[in-house]
Amino acid sequence: MHYSYTFIGELVRIEKVYDKLYIYLDKLYVDCDYSDKKSVGEFVKDYLVHYSKHLDLSGFYKVKVYCNEMVGLFLEINCLEKNDDNKLDLRILVFLNEDVMMS
Repeated sequence: MHYSYTFIGELVRIEKVYDKLYIYLDKLYVDCDYSDKKSVGEFVKDYLVHYSKHLDLSGFYKVKVYCNEMVGLFLEINCLEKNDDNKLDLRILVFLNEDVMMS
């Protein structure tokens, strides 16, 4: 199953490909300190918990967060184990000051 859609205008873009989810959060939407891994990790955790029902997230996920102060955040979310009890477990890896190539 492959689908893509836009959420919250141009500030957030979401694409789902099989069990992977790719999310772009524009810098105008993100409220955290880009130089602090803990701040970025907390923002991403709060965002994903808040929108977990809309994004159909339940289970164990590995989340890679690529930060760029000029552009925003890119999230790559891999489903490691899916479950039906609506519990969400996140392993968040933050990569600061990543170069971003856009096509």
